[in-house]
Amino acid sequence: LEQLAVALAYAVSQASREVDLPVQFSRDHILVLLPNTDVIVVLEEAERLKAETTSLLQREFAGVLQPPSLSVGATTSTSNEPSAALAGACS
Repeated sequence: LEQLAVALAYAVSQASREVDLPVQFSRDHILVLLPNTDVIVVLEEAERLKAETTSLLQREFAGVLQPPSLSVGATTSTSNEPSAALAGACS
């Protein structure tokens, strides 16, 4: 399980854009902040991150584990206060 958590963090960091900020807040939960990103792009990026991360994990653990599943959610904030965005993402 530890290898999967490390691989998950790596896969998300590889799939994220340069401007994104991935934050691992538990072994199997990662929040990715997409600053200054329009809601339509946020939704597109969420799907792209999910697809790329899933693909990387499936290749990494082929024949070892069942393909992991990922859940992705999205929220937006117009506030310059980071806590507003985090509260929406973590609820």
